[in-house]
Amino acid sequence: MKKLRHSAQKYTHFSLPGAVKLAGAVKLAAGALLFAALLSSCEYFTYKRPFADPYYDNNFIAGIGFDRLLAAVDLPPADPDTGFRTPAHGVWDFSYRYDGWDGFEYLALEEVSDAGYETAGGAGFGSVPDGLSPAALVYRLEMHNLAQGGDFEDDADNPASSGLWLTSPSEFPSTFNLVETGAINGRSIVLSIEANLPVSYRITPPAELLTQGSLYVADFRWKSAAGFPSGTSNLIRMNEQLEPFSANTETFRASSQFKAQGSEKDELVFDVGPGWIVTIDDITIKKVGGLELRLLLAQGDTEPELKDLLYRFSVWVHADPSVGAHSSPYRLDCLEVQMQATPVSLVSTKPRFRYDPSAAGWQRVEVEVENGNLMFPDKSAEPVMELVIDLDGALPGRVLLAQPELRAYPDGYPE
Repeated sequence: MKKLRHSAQKYTHFSLPGAVKLAGAVKLAAGALLFAALLSSCEYFTYKRPFADPYYDNNFIAGIGFDRLLAAVDLPPADPDTGFRTPAHGVWDFSYRYDGWDGFEYLALEEVSDAGYETAGGAGFGSVPDGLSPAALVYRLEMHNLAQGGDFEDDADNPASSGLWLTSPSEFPSTFNLVETGAINGRSIVLSIEANLPVSYRITPPAELLTQGSLYVADFRWKSAAGFPSGTSNLIRMNEQLEPFSANTETFRASSQFKAQGSEKDELVFDVGPGWIVTIDDITIKKVGGLELRLLLAQGDTEPELKDLLYRFSVWVHADPSVGAHSSPYRLDCLEVQMQATPVSLVSTKPRFRYDPSAAGWQRVEVEVENGNLMFPDKSAEPVMELVIDLDGALPGRVLLAQPELRAYPDGYPE
């Protein structure tokens, strides 16, 4: 304690009665004892967690790894009157299975068995970043490419012999030729279009994957010194769709949504003005909508039970080393992780880390709450949270996943 300096000024001396002195001494002693007790007991100043330790320490879905994928044969039965199928919870599942599903698995999730890649710390991966267990099992997530042969890397894809490329006979016909190297991505196709002589590419095999009346997206890579045709000169389309392909001049990809005709009648038609020469490669087709690996959670599905808190959902992602340099299946170009209360929530979420397909090594992809706690009904037996690995915005391809985590932050997110 800092000492007070005494003044040299003289003070008049007053004498207090003895009883007053005694009372004052008792009060001072009592106050000193209370102050000493407060200072000597840290208990009065120690932060106490309002929730049990597991709410701070646990991965809430440690018991629901990617090995817990619902098999198609185990789907909940459909309602006989409405045909509606109640989504399963407490297991990973594919969203498209509950929206007029035709029975084909557009996504696949399987445990990796390639030597050196079975676990996150396998010899094939090299270093393991902090937070990822070297023993974590690795899984391959794939969106199937429904346009088989569109990479032109197999001899059977040669347009001169495959029978899949067609144009009308003419004295000066349109042409399609295979380029072995130096075009776009390994082998490619070069088209030279003449007036009123479109070139068509029949999407096969297997044509049975395209369900008549269902919506799909076709996409291909292109390169042309003349650029991509526009206006009335662009009638590049799938089947007889009126909407032509739109081109991205930064990524040099072109895409279009179309309704399948089925029965081997689906064709990619290059109908443009005369004199257009273009190189084509990496044709892909995917289903529209529902391309999500999803985990619905009821409050009792997690350990501990879900409460109204801040959460963060994360998964570790790695480019698939089994993907070839030029052929399908390709490297998955993007994915998003999502987290939300269900069926209705006024709380928004935001990605914390996004997937970069060009990056090397393992990446943690995360999403967290943006404007308040996720709120759940009391003791609901129905799903109250939805965790999603969303591939709807991606092109067909593969990626590796490991160690999904759902963690709570009762005291707020750490800096």
